[in-house]
Amino acid sequence: LRGRLAPGEPLQRAHTLAREAVARQVWDVAGECARLDALVRRFDGDFTGCLAALEVAEGHLARVSGPAGEEGLARVALSRAVALTELGRADEAEAQLGRVVALAERLGLWILLPRSHNHLGRLAMERDDLALATARFTRALECAEVSGDRKGLAFATMGLGDAALGRGELDEAAQHMARAEALFTSVGSSYAREAR
Repeated sequence: LRGRLAPGEPLQRAHTLAREAVARQVWDVAGECARLDALVRRFDGDFTGCLAALEVAEGHLARVSGPAGEEGLARVALSRAVALTELGRADEAEAQLGRVVALAERLGLWILLPRSHNHLGRLAMERDDLALATARFTRALECAEVSGDRKGLAFATMGLGDAALGRGELDEAAQHMARAEALFTSVGSSYAREAR
């Protein structure tokens, strides 16, 4: 929404802005408003409503040509993967994450890669595939280092700790978790408690 909404302004303003954007055929703004609606629904635990809002966002962003439209679609796919995971639809989530990784790598959107690979690592952990989880968390860590995404780095490090714990490698797990806690603390994240 890039400066069009002040922090704390009601979501209703985003809906009004979305209607105005659709009427004027400003599809990037309309798509971002729908994505914001989806995000709020996700944080409220309404994952079905989140998916519906993401369908609207995807429809708008598909009308945006070039890299800006593709970036929007990649962000929609990432949000969709998170909601699908919460709904227990892991295979669909994994397919969406594959789409995100392909778009992000092609467009050079390094900021989306740590989150995508971390989610892929979590899905591998849920399937008890510790080798694949470790590979995915390692890739997330590499991408986070390239992009400078310290929170992504913290999640990747915590994932590596979880995978090490699953393999019974307690010393390695403790080292990863201590590093993850320090990284989360450095970015002011409440996830620091989970890494303990």
